[in-house]
Amino acid sequence: MRFSFSKKEIVHLALSIALLTVMLSFNSAFSAAALVRLLLIITISLLTAAFFQKLIGLKYNHEVEYRIWALKEYTRSHKTVKNQIKNIFYNYTGLIIPPLLFILTNGLWAFLAIASFTIVSPLKTKIGRISTFLEEKEVAAISFFGILTYVFIALILDIITGYTNLIETKIPLLLALYALIPIPNLPGARLFFGRRITYFFLLSLTISLFILLPIIAMPDSLIISIIFSLIIIGLYFYAIESGIKQPFSVEETSVNIGWKLLFIIVTIAIIFLLLTFSQIKMITILALSIIIATLIILLHYYLIQTKK
Repeated sequence: MRFSFSKKEIVHLALSIALLTVMLSFNSAFSAAALVRLLLIITISLLTAAFFQKLIGLKYNHEVEYRIWALKEYTRSHKTVKNQIKNIFYNYTGLIIPPLLFILTNGLWAFLAIASFTIVSPLKTKIGRISTFLEEKEVAAISFFGILTYVFIALILDIITGYTNLIETKIPLLLALYALIPIPNLPGARLFFGRRITYFFLLSLTISLFILLPIIAMPDSLIISIIFSLIIIGLYFYAIESGIKQPFSVEETSVNIGWKLLFIIVTIAIIFLLLTFSQIKMITILALSIIIATLIILLHYYLIQTKK
């Protein structure tokens, strides 16, 4: 059971770090110290995410390797020049599309979808090889923990910098947002098709934190973001996954549940306003209590309706 970075991974990591640093610092008047901070944050973010992806891969007895985003993996080599160019594009998409978009937009758009991973092979045991293929939900778990690592790094950086809102602290959240794009072989696509509810939760959480961290203290931002994400997945589950036909129709069952959802949304709006204009921490606790109670009520009535 091997837990280390191969030479190929180190090359991919070095190229990713260099490309991300160049794109993110191109249009900014970074001082030497800020540039070093940027480089360190990108390096720590990619290495830590890769570490946890490997760790989860070991849990499922598979070897996971960091690699630059490839639109298609395992493409065959061909003799024709056209097919060789296709292979290069498919295997190293993360080194082609981001710089190309960056150049075409004159440095205005830094497309940061570069980091990804690949399942190399199942690990060997004393009795031979085990489970040749991972299930979609297991691959989704590897993606989830890799992206979640970016979010945690952003929160830790916000604490370390004393909530000074340095622009570098938003870099991990940007990496998370781009990783969540559901394009083939990006972590977001693997999470989307493996665990869709988890995907929408993490997407909502990341977007909320990206918006709120610069304007609200981190503890309040985190609580509001979690609440918002729970509401989003609650609405998604009710509308898509619950199996209820015409979930927003005027039938009695739908109206009853619909009013509960409306109550949640209005409550969240009021809480947002209270948290924005008040410094009392008790409001945060009260907000969380109300939302948890409301979600429990909604779940209770949903279970009753599905039993009928």
